[in-house]
Amino acid sequence: MRKLLFSSSLVAVAILCLNPFAHAQDEARAVIEKAAKAHGAKEADAIKGVQTKIKGTIDLMGMSIPFTGDSLVSPPNQLKVTIQLQIMGQQITTIQVLNGEKAWVNVVGQTTELEGDPLKEMKEQAYGGQVGNLWPLLKKDSKFTLSLLGEQQVDGKPAVGVKVASDGHRDIDLYFDKESNMLVKSESRTLHPMTMQEVPAQSYFKEYKDVDGRKEPKRLLINLDGQKYLDLEILETKYLDKVDENEFAKP
Repeated sequence: MRKLLFSSSLVAVAILCLNPFAHAQDEARAVIEKAAKAHGAKEADAIKGVQTKIKGTIDLMGMSIPFTGDSLVSPPNQLKVTIQLQIMGQQITTIQVLNGEKAWVNVVGQTTELEGDPLKEMKEQAYGGQVGNLWPLLKKDSKFTLSLLGEQQVDGKPAVGVKVASDGHRDIDLYFDKESNMLVKSESRTLHPMTMQEVPAQSYFKEYKDVDGRKEPKRLLINLDGQKYLDLEILETKYLDKVDENEFAKP
């Protein structure tokens, strides 16, 4: 059951031109800048929170399990996801909360504090959200290192890649459609919810739509270790100017 729950969630200016790595960093930054502009991300995007309603299926234990739910994210390290799973005719509600250095999971009313790898994984989810927002990658005091990757075909179209690295976190490879500059794929590693072993993960972002002047994907597909894992549809997205801190209390 815990495994099921765990499934239910980036020296000197004088020598800049002579430094091949620095030049590559500039090229990678230029890709991110174009992508951020295409997505509508900008410096003023210091939003307090993002709320979404979702539905989809999770492929686990040989079953395709339908779910509905909602999430609340307050950057950089607060996250709450509530999921209702339908398993063999029974509804199971799970709540996962990350609040800074602490995290909990609640299943049918029983709460467990996360430690070790599960806690680290929830922190990585929050970190991945920062990277996916793009704007944090461009801040002058950014903790991220950017480098260009080769082109890759995504859904039959060329996409340019940028590797995002940061001390203490897994690398994340982002791929942007060469024509639209939209994020179409990301690659990283994650813990598989069944084996709790680190495996490659690929996320595909599809069907972009306008939300308050920003481009947001309506659909997200995730493969783990080369196998289908998650098919998620984002039904509604709201950007919040204020978030109640009590939302991230122990559930």
